[in-house]
Amino acid sequence: MFRRGLAGVTTMTLLSYGGEYMAFTSVLTWLYNLTTARGVDPLQAYGFGFFVSAVYLLVSGVLAVPFGSLSDRFGRRPLAVVGCAAAGISILALPATALLT
Repeated sequence: MFRRGLAGVTTMTLLSYGGEYMAFTSVLTWLYNLTTARGVDPLQAYGFGFFVSAVYLLVSGVLAVPFGSLSDRFGRRPLAVVGCAAAGISILALPATALLT
Protein backbone atom coordinates (compact mmCIF):
# COMPACT_ATOMS: atom_id res chain seq x y z
CA MET A 1 0.00 0.00 0.00
CA PHE A 2 2.71 2.49 0.95
CA ARG A 3 4.72 1.65 -2.15
CA ARG A 4 2.06 3.37 -4.21
CA GLY A 5 2.69 6.58 -2.35
CA LEU A 6 0.31 9.19 -1.12
CA ALA A 7 -2.37 8.34 -3.69
CA GLY A 8 -2.67 4.76 -2.42
CA VAL A 9 -2.80 5.81 1.22
CA THR A 10 -5.39 8.48 0.46
CA THR A 11 -7.53 6.02 -1.50
CA MET A 12 -7.46 3.42 1.29
CA THR A 13 -8.26 6.07 3.91
CA LEU A 14 -11.22 7.39 1.93
CA LEU A 15 -12.54 3.87 1.31
CA SER A 16 -12.22 3.06 5.00
CA TYR A 17 -14.03 6.18 6.16
CA GLY A 18 -16.64 5.75 3.44
CA GLY A 19 -17.42 2.22 4.60
CA GLU A 20 -17.66 3.35 8.21
CA TYR A 21 -19.97 6.19 7.19
CA MET A 22 -22.26 3.85 5.25
CA ALA A 23 -22.44 1.34 8.11
CA PHE A 24 -23.12 3.99 10.74
CA THR A 25 -25.76 5.68 8.58
CA SER A 26 -27.58 2.38 8.12
CA VAL A 27 -27.53 1.76 11.88
CA LEU A 28 -28.93 5.23 12.61
CA THR A 29 -31.65 4.77 9.98
CA TRP A 30 -32.58 1.40 11.47
CA LEU A 31 -32.58 2.91 14.97
CA TYR A 32 -34.86 5.77 13.91
CA ASN A 33 -37.30 3.39 12.21
CA LEU A 34 -37.30 1.06 15.22
CA THR A 35 -38.00 3.84 17.71
CA THR A 36 -40.74 5.50 15.65
CA ALA A 37 -42.39 2.11 14.98
CA ARG A 38 -42.54 1.65 18.74
CA GLY A 39 -44.47 4.91 19.10
CA VAL A 40 -41.63 7.21 20.11
CA ASP A 41 -41.97 10.86 19.10
CA PRO A 42 -39.81 11.53 15.99
CA LEU A 43 -38.03 14.41 17.74
CA GLN A 44 -37.07 12.09 20.61
CA ALA A 45 -35.94 9.49 18.08
CA TYR A 46 -33.62 12.06 16.47
CA GLY A 47 -32.31 12.99 19.90
CA PHE A 48 -31.63 9.35 20.68
CA GLY A 49 -29.79 9.03 17.36
CA PHE A 50 -27.60 12.01 18.23
CA PHE A 51 -26.93 10.47 21.65
CA VAL A 52 -25.88 7.18 20.05
CA SER A 53 -23.63 9.10 17.65
CA ALA A 54 -21.97 10.98 20.49
CA VAL A 55 -21.38 7.79 22.49
CA TYR A 56 -19.96 6.05 19.41
CA LEU A 57 -17.54 8.88 18.70
CA LEU A 58 -16.47 9.12 22.34
CA VAL A 59 -15.85 5.39 22.65
CA SER A 60 -14.02 5.32 19.30
CA GLY A 61 -11.74 8.14 20.38
CA VAL A 62 -11.00 6.63 23.78
CA LEU A 63 -10.32 3.12 22.45
CA ALA A 64 -8.21 4.16 19.44
CA VAL A 65 -4.93 4.30 21.36
CA PRO A 66 -5.32 1.04 23.32
CA PHE A 67 -6.39 -0.88 20.22
CA GLY A 68 -3.52 0.67 18.30
CA SER A 69 -1.15 -0.67 20.94
CA LEU A 70 -2.79 -4.10 20.74
CA SER A 71 -2.42 -4.00 16.97
CA ASP A 72 1.29 -3.23 17.33
CA ARG A 73 1.71 -6.09 19.78
CA PHE A 74 -0.40 -8.86 18.19
CA GLY A 75 -0.75 -7.67 14.59
CA ARG A 76 -3.71 -6.41 12.62
CA ARG A 77 -5.10 -9.75 11.51
CA PRO A 78 -6.04 -11.17 14.97
CA LEU A 79 -7.75 -7.92 15.90
CA ALA A 80 -9.58 -7.84 12.58
CA VAL A 81 -10.79 -11.42 13.12
CA VAL A 82 -12.03 -10.59 16.62
CA GLY A 83 -13.73 -7.44 15.30
CA CYS A 84 -15.43 -9.35 12.49
CA ALA A 85 -16.59 -12.01 14.94
CA ALA A 86 -18.01 -9.36 17.27
CA ALA A 87 -19.77 -7.66 14.35
CA GLY A 88 -21.21 -11.00 13.23
CA ILE A 89 -22.53 -11.77 16.70
CA SER A 90 -24.12 -8.34 16.97
CA ILE A 91 -25.76 -8.72 13.55
CA LEU A 92 -27.12 -12.13 14.53
CA ALA A 93 -28.48 -10.58 17.74
CA LEU A 94 -30.46 -7.90 15.86
CA PRO A 95 -33.60 -10.05 15.45
CA ALA A 96 -33.79 -10.22 19.24
CA THR A 97 -34.72 -6.53 19.23
CA ALA A 98 -38.18 -7.58 18.04
CA LEU A 99 -38.68 -9.01 21.52
CA LEU A 100 -38.08 -5.62 23.15
CA THR A 101 -41.15 -3.82 24.38
